[in-house]
Amino acid sequence: MNNRNFNQSFSITVNSCKGFAILLVVLGHIQSPLGSFIYSFHIPLFFFIGGIFVNPDNSVIEFFKKNARRVFVPYFIFGLLGLVVNAIKEVVLGRERQSVLDELVGLFWWMDIDHLQHYGFVLWFLPALFWARAFVFLLIKYMKINVILLLILVLVFSSYILESQILPLALDKGVVALPWVMAGYIFAKYKKNLLRNSIWKLLFFILGFLVIYSFDLLLPLDMARNSVDNIYLVFSCTSFLSYFLVFLFVNFNFLLQRYPFLTVFGIESMLVLVLHAYLNNVFHLIVEHYFNGEWYLKFLCTVAVLSLLIFIKGKYNENKIFSFVRKQT
Repeated sequence: MNNRNFNQSFSITVNSCKGFAILLVVLGHIQSPLGSFIYSFHIPLFFFIGGIFVNPDNSVIEFFKKNARRVFVPYFIFGLLGLVVNAIKEVVLGRERQSVLDELVGLFWWMDIDHLQHYGFVLWFLPALFWARAFVFLLIKYMKINVILLLILVLVFSSYILESQILPLALDKGVVALPWVMAGYIFAKYKKNLLRNSIWKLLFFILGFLVIYSFDLLLPLDMARNSVDNIYLVFSCTSFLSYFLVFLFVNFNFLLQRYPFLTVFGIESMLVLVLHAYLNNVFHLIVEHYFNGEWYLKFLCTVAVLSLLIFIKGKYNENKIFSFVRKQT
């Protein structure tokens, strides 16, 4: 496969992995039997994918300008929207209103899930991803040392941050996410060798799954609250699963091209991220009232409406109203 075909195939693969990950996010915010499994690796997978797109060849100004716009414009727009919708909901239901000042401080200063007590709770991920990618970008660009050694150093530093106090601007979440973003960058750097088929890779994946399953090593975690019991074990297992998923999708790329559902959801992952909490809540009420609360119906209804919104966005993608939820890379 020549470079052009490989890069095109890899782009489809990565977007499909993002689509798979964002659907896990949607399902993870619905009470289902799969909740503990999903929470054991879906956010690390997203950070891993985020590291694939870090390009140290960009200038510092170019990198920060491009990434800040992609992250913080939707963060503040949908954060403010979440505050407004939540305020209307509390007034309609006759609930006691939270302090507006506390809500604004949470949105503009803390930026973490415990201070985003509204429909924008999912937005904590955006500043965390921004800082993690920014740190990796600067480390790779200015620290001319072996990337594996650098990965070990950031893993140790992240384990230290887990024990520290919460930092403003979601800086602590960004540092905790550093190892996965760094791993994604390293994976992208050596992707051709890592994605080449061989009997040894097959044996590696089989052995890896046997070890993880036999010793129950896939631990539940909550990266939104820095709840990671053993970051070294969690990092190893979730990075292995992320690598396997990309490898699997590369080998089934022909199916992903023929049935681009996951690819489309990956391309539009920002739109899905910022809207799914509203839809989950709406269909939770409907399904609980009319269909005995079946979790899979909530999920299917949310995905169906998201698919419709993605279709509409595709028709009017050049409209300025969609400028803050463009394709994310």
